[in-house]
Amino acid sequence: MSKTRREDCFALRIQELVTALRTPLPLSFSALVSTSARGAGRDRFVRNVAVEVTLGNDLTGTLHIVPGPDIVPQAVRLEARRVHLGGFRAFAVCPVYGHRVATLYMPPDGTRFLSGEAHRLSWASHHISKERRLRLRLRDLLVRLGARHLDEIRKPHRMRWTTFDRLVAECERMDAEIMRLEFRRVGIDLGQNPDAPSRKTRTANASIRNSMEIEP
Repeated sequence: MSKTRREDCFALRIQELVTALRTPLPLSFSALVSTSARGAGRDRFVRNVAVEVTLGNDLTGTLHIVPGPDIVPQAVRLEARRVHLGGFRAFAVCPVYGHRVATLYMPPDGTRFLSGEAHRLSWASHHISKERRLRLRLRDLLVRLGARHLDEIRKPHRMRWTTFDRLVAECERMDAEIMRLEFRRVGIDLGQNPDAPSRKTRTANASIRNSMEIEP
């Protein structure tokens, strides 16, 4: 798997592109799309890509990428499908593998827009530890529940109790798994299915507690 991440590449999001004008089918227009990618360090740089889009009533069309600095000309097939409540959802057909994708990517040092699989790109989540992944998921759930810590959770207005109970149970499960990984890191193995200490027990250990704080 490549170390280049999709989040660091130039991207053409097909649905956003073909619905930008909010006009019905058939479509035929030219546009200048501004995309950004991450270079060395954390700096991002912008590249403008000129495109020509056609999409007919038969839900097929073509995305022409106009040649420019470090960009080769391309003609990428477009396909769309009707959605239940009206309108359509558009996809590009990868020039290499032939499967439909919602986004085409071009690495910072590339010259062609292809699917992520064709460029052998990875996701940012593939480069973080299991503990960090759990922390991010736990943080997202806590935000959904309107809290920053487990002991601040209250049922949001209009949320079903079954949904609330499921989310709380998932938060507690991930919290226990994070704690198990932390104890393992300091040489204490709680096993695969530990009878996890409570939050109060963990608060008593200052060093563990400091490392367990969820980032805002």
